[in-house]
Amino acid sequence: MIALRWLTRMVLVPFVLFGGFSGYRAWVQVKSVALFVPDRDLRPGAVIDVEAVSWARTTVTVRLILEQSSHAETLLVYRIPSNHTASLDPRTRSAHLMVPIEGAVLERFHAGEAVLRVHAIGGPQWLRTPPPKVQRVAVRIPDTGATAGD
Repeated sequence: MIALRWLTRMVLVPFVLFGGFSGYRAWVQVKSVALFVPDRDLRPGAVIDVEAVSWARTTVTVRLILEQSSHAETLLVYRIPSNHTASLDPRTRSAHLMVPIEGAVLERFHAGEAVLRVHAIGGPQWLRTPPPKVQRVAVRIPDTGATAGD
């Protein structure tokens, strides 16, 4: 009986540990998100770096948005996939995305202050969708003489 109890504990303890960590990963889903802008002035050809890390329990959607007053445009949508056996696989998945800024995009904005925002959100689990992780960086769109208004 002692051997059976010992064997049962040896099998159940790892599943309880993985199950607890899996519950945390289901509740949080997005481990981190970061946004790196090379310069405060956003010029054509500038490359924006987006780094997102998912707990890989479910698919995480990453969006990069350029906002200025009432005008906003999505520059990137990327989905980080989940692990194959998501509830038992504790490995993270990450995405390092480099987004070049095109002149045609900047022409649709006024010269002046703007905000780059990266927004990462997981999918629903346990009848709950966790709040997104968001990072914002204030940028400036310089006057090129060819900017259009809204």
